[in-house]
Amino acid sequence: MKEEDYESLSLEELNDKLKALQKQSSDFYNEEQAVKLTLNSIYGALGNQYFSLFNPDVAESVTLQGQDIWKFAEKIVNRYFNEIWHLDTELHEKMEVRNARKITLDMVCYGDTDSVFSGSKLLIMNDIGEKKEILIEDFFNNLAEYEEIFVDHKGNHIIETKGFSSANYKNEKIEYSGIKKIIRHKVRKPKWKITTESGKEVIVTNDHSVTVFRDDKKIHIKPSEINLDTDKILSIDIDI
Repeated sequence: MKEEDYESLSLEELNDKLKALQKQSSDFYNEEQAVKLTLNSIYGALGNQYFSLFNPDVAESVTLQGQDIWKFAEKIVNRYFNEIWHLDTELHEKMEVRNARKITLDMVCYGDTDSVFSGSKLLIMNDIGEKKEILIEDFFNNLAEYEEIFVDHKGNHIIETKGFSSANYKNEKIEYSGIKKIIRHKVRKPKWKITTESGKEVIVTNDHSVTVFRDDKKIHIKPSEINLDTDKILSIDIDI
């Protein structure tokens, strides 16, 4: 296919090209939303106890597969820019890029839609093994005193950091996972406040999954799907 010389096009021709690209972008967005809504509907049906094919394990696998696909995509994007980008001369020529250098940093800055309220607590550990409980907002502000804040095209405030890890419940035990980035952004989605009988609480968006025990099975569900009468939410006490 012959590439077009956009510099030789008239203003009217450029406007036509722009409208065509905007339509193409809209078509891709509609396709993306159709797939997303289909998957959400499948998850919702399989997780509904009144559905004839109700199975919480299969419903959970839908969300876990989505997480796995995202992690794979992140790995592929970072691998391309770290290992292939500086050698991709064909793309450099099309983009009129000169002196492309190898990129050593991760290119994926943000990709998760789960959001936790700024007043939620983290249990973090530094690189010398010291642990402390801290609000996410305070952790961000402390980092901002000596780390650079990057603002992306959506207005999200991002700090890249090393030397800290946060407590996670994995494989039936507490594990500490390294913190690569902490992101502050505005949330327009409805938020859910979950409070346990012991007084612990957390505020999250409905995208955020929570772990509960239902019928002696551990499952991951959305806050809106919690059964207040029967579900027991996973809550962990850790001595610092």
